[in-house]
Amino acid sequence: LLKIQRRGLQWPAEDLHASLWLARWSISQIILADEPTGNLDPTSREVVLKAFDMCHEEGRTIITVTHDATAAARAKRRLVINEGQISEELSSFAKVA
Repeated sequence: LLKIQRRGLQWPAEDLHASLWLARWSISQIILADEPTGNLDPTSREVVLKAFDMCHEEGRTIITVTHDATAAARAKRRLVINEGQISEELSSFAKVA
């Protein structure tokens, strides 16, 4: 299990780079990510999402908690949680570009 933490309000670039490298090359088949695109500039956000896309293409499972609707839309399966209850389940099998 890879745990990525933020320091302060921004991710230091070296921490983001190291965390993505570890996620990409670890042997773990499941990646847990809590707000992985939070507080990132658009370029860094896309780097994170593309790294997750590559891991998914390799057959890994990525479990993400996010408020980022655009990032969530890339998932094949989405659970919407309101007040501690699953309020909606969405599935998409379209290929992410």
